[in-house]
Amino acid sequence: MIRKIVIGSALAFATAALLPVVKKTLRPLAETGIKGAKSTYETIKEEVEDIIAEAKLERMQDKFDKELANDEEIKQEMERKNLAFTLIPAAKDKIRPLVDTGIKSVKSTIETIKEEVEDLIVEAKLERKQKLVDKEISDIEEEIMDDKEAPSIQEITNEEKVVNVLVATHAEQEEENNNDPKNG
Repeated sequence: MIRKIVIGSALAFATAALLPVVKKTLRPLAETGIKGAKSTYETIKEEVEDIIAEAKLERMQDKFDKELANDEEIKQEMERKNLAFTLIPAAKDKIRPLVDTGIKSVKSTIETIKEEVEDLIVEAKLERKQKLVDKEISDIEEEIMDDKEAPSIQEITNEEKVVNVLVATHAEQEEENNNDPKNG
């Protein structure tokens, strides 16, 4: 009986002495695991968003292709009407300007829609890159805040370089998009 009490007391003291060491060891491992899970979740979420966006763009492209095919049908119809105009000279002067105006309007509308879609694609790419840059900056900030010890001057300088590179890359991409003739 006394033996059990002595063993129990020894275990209690050993547990009390080892608990802080175990806690300090396991906490960083748990935090790293949580960060990894969050990072994996964000990556999967971004991939799914990319897949959805690509599917939408493919659908839009198919729709535009069909409209362009219709444009070819309109050209063929115009060729047939031109034959009719040669047969009916009086109608040629009155109807042809109306038909030409309609064709120009359709072509202009299709070009405007194409430009808008291209602008939307560029904006989506910029937004996605901005999210990645923001996430990387946030991750760096979290790492800085999580460090229990004060970071060395070298670590701070390295992190500032990373942030400066990310900001410069983003600025270059934005400038390229501003100089892009499609955005003009």
